[in-house]
Amino acid sequence: SVTVVVSPVGSYYGAVSNGAMVYIGTGCYVYIDGGTNGDYNNNSYGSSHGSIELDGKIIIEGDWYNNTSNGANAFRNIEPSPDGWVEFRDNITQSIGGTSITSFENVMINNNSPATGDNINLVGGNTVILNTLDLTDGVIKTGVNKLIIENTASNAITNYSNASFINGNLRRYIKTANGSYAFPLGYGGNQPVNYFLAEMENNLLVWSGTRYLDSKVAALSNSTDADLVTANVIELGTQYVSMATQAMWTLTPDMQPTGNYNIRCWITNIKATSPLSDNSFAVLKRTDGSNGTQWSKGNGTINANGGSGRMLTDDFAYRKSVTTGFSEFAISKSQGPLPIELLDFNAFCINNKVSVNWTTSSETNNNYFTIERSKDANLWTDLTDIPAAGNSNWLISYNYSDNEPLGINSFYRLKQTDFDGMFTYSPSTMVDCKEDLLMAFYGYIFNDYLNISITSPESNGYLLFLFDDKGNLVTTKTPECLEGINSFNYDISNLSTGIYLIVLQDKDKVLTQKIMIH
Repeated sequence: SVTVVVSPVGSYYGAVSNGAMVYIGTGCYVYIDGGTNGDYNNNSYGSSHGSIELDGKIIIEGDWYNNTSNGANAFRNIEPSPDGWVEFRDNITQSIGGTSITSFENVMINNNSPATGDNINLVGGNTVILNTLDLTDGVIKTGVNKLIIENTASNAITNYSNASFINGNLRRYIKTANGSYAFPLGYGGNQPVNYFLAEMENNLLVWSGTRYLDSKVAALSNSTDADLVTANVIELGTQYVSMATQAMWTLTPDMQPTGNYNIRCWITNIKATSPLSDNSFAVLKRTDGSNGTQWSKGNGTINANGGSGRMLTDDFAYRKSVTTGFSEFAISKSQGPLPIELLDFNAFCINNKVSVNWTTSSETNNNYFTIERSKDANLWTDLTDIPAAGNSNWLISYNYSDNEPLGINSFYRLKQTDFDGMFTYSPSTMVDCKEDLLMAFYGYIFNDYLNISITSPESNGYLLFLFDDKGNLVTTKTPECLEGINSFNYDISNLSTGIYLIVLQDKDKVLTQKIMIH
């Protein structure tokens, strides 16, 4: 092992190669001392162009410039498994640039310059890393340039954290095999609060191009909460009503693959400044450059309440099996908790009327409910006000009949108004009265029995599931229904107190309702 230290001598600083070929063997180190003056300049001299055969390590305190006149890479004779390292180590701003692009074998960022300054700047063009990027300490600021990781292994970027990430544009090449690819991104500065990590889990995507993803993160843009389309942003009984403004991740492929992938977006620096609660946030996606009406689930799914990516302690939101290509991603939020505990809210058609039903398990300072109706989930009309209980801690059921429904797809929601004039909205529910009779159901508890009323458009068999608040299946029933309204009751005297979820399913549709057992 040999270590060579290049230190300032008089007015001479750094290291310059004017057309020379430098060889640094395995186990050998070249340390370019000198702080801001500890640069490495790789130049051409006439027809000779500077190059390095690197099997050891270069540690540099200053800037790196590749100025070969023929545009050649600074490194030569690169092995199939590159083993040469360049470490950027100092406590001042360093730069990577020059008139020619450098394709490093392996790079370690180990720069602890103050949080108010830049760490590593890419100037003069893109920078390529053929094998591994080790983000030990410090932020790479790309500006308009790109940092390109050509190694397709999922672990080609290591040790990233809120102290070391890419502020700007990152390109990662992707294997066709399964793997989880990290995109440690940030914007606006190099402090921990500017860090927004994303991960893509490749589920054997099929690519027709060269298989890379260009990525960046920025503040949410071109989106207002009023743009959200209800039908696109409701799942597992939760309607998302707003988008977190702190981060919008963009993943752009060379060509859209087919198949599906999972996406994780970290919420650490979102929940610190934006109210989120357990089981009330998720990743949504939209086409690059579109507006807020395009946010959707991307045909993907989320885990059940309490599952991975649903809890604040997870520090990330998680969407599985996305099939609609790569695009823009952001964090959606559901309505904050109401001053009431709303166990269920549903509406269904019966005899050319719409029956609207809801149940509360407690109410605080609750003056009245307003039932609102819409044909597009954007423009709402008040139908009526229903007096509320004020304050209660017991089960109360409410009902309203819309005797003149729209006769087409229509949406209903509750507006809850306090005695002090403050109000909140419930998630909306959709009803289609185009047909004379549509599948619907309503459940309630009476004398230790679960009473179920099922409106069936035809004689049909259904599956009825009951889940506890942890998602465990409690019981399964198979009610056989005739056309019209059918009633069933099931003994639940052996069940513990708590909130349960009823799921009614046929071959085409799934309906849900929450109930409380006292």
